Amino acid sequence: MTGCDLDSGEDGYPSAIPGTGAVLAEDLAREPDATVVWGNVNPDPDDLAGEPVETLTSDGDPHRLVDGSSNGSFRRITISDGDRADGDPLTRERLHVGAKSLARGADYPGFYPFGEGGAEGSVILYLSFRLQPQSPDFPAQTGAGSKTQIWQLIHDAPCAQPPRVAMDERAGNEVALTLSEGDEGGETVLWSEPVARDVWHRVAVRMQLSDDPDEGSIELFGDVGPGGGMYPLMDGPITTNTLRGDECLLDGVPRASLFIGRYQDSSVGASYVDIANVQLTRWER
Repeated sequence: MTGCDLDSGEDGYPSAIPGTGAVLAEDLAREPDATVVWGNVNPDPDDLAGEPVETLTSDGDPHRLVDGSSNGSFRRITISDGDRADGDPLTRERLHVGAKSLARGADYPGFYPFGEGGAEGSVILYLSFRLQPQSPDFPAQTGAGSKTQIWQLIHDAPCAQPPRVAMDERAGNEVALTLSEGDEGGETVLWSEPVARDVWHRVAVRMQLSDDPDEGSIELFGDVGPGGGMYPLMDGPITTNTLRGDECLLDGVPRASLFIGRYQDSSVGASYVDIANVQLTRWER
């Protein structure tokens, strides 16, 4: 299907933004075991207390899928103090759902943002999220102590640089879409806005994936208010590299995979985020 014939009008795009094509991969949380769909949970849930990744079937996302249907199941991802993977420094914590392409089995559909025939591609990422009722404890208003991630594109190659594209929850009930500027720690905030807590929000990120700053692009749409439709959240697309090159290339090409869940400074408090109706589609340009 395609969203090219939809007009946002006063009510926004009801389910799919212009250019929405075939679904390449999706997680509608109908499979209780997240690893079946995503390939991995890191750290291993067996090493953690409680149930860090829950699959729930009530009080789910009211937004429509790209085909206009609805689905109420979702994942609740909870990070606790001290959750970290092997090799993580004591200053960082994570609870990630996702796997790099190198770790996938032959039958794993995966959330790698590339179509057949190349490592770069034109895609749209749809994802709904709900922040827990109370804000996590953010000890700072800026910097590492002021945010925890909701999702990110992680490079498949061993790469010391942070993911280029990510969406964070921040102090002050703010959510931000960002571009990391590299290992020096800088970032460009493409969009940020305070959002209501304990309410479902849906975003669509339309991307031309490339490590060439003249070829890549990114644009954000979403329903992050009471309107009920998807609206442009940026003043048009930004032309930039959306993947990293250089040491982040895998076999000479840029590759990245979608991860959902938390990654944060260890000073940030425990929290959960609800994730629903993740759909990766082609962008029919």
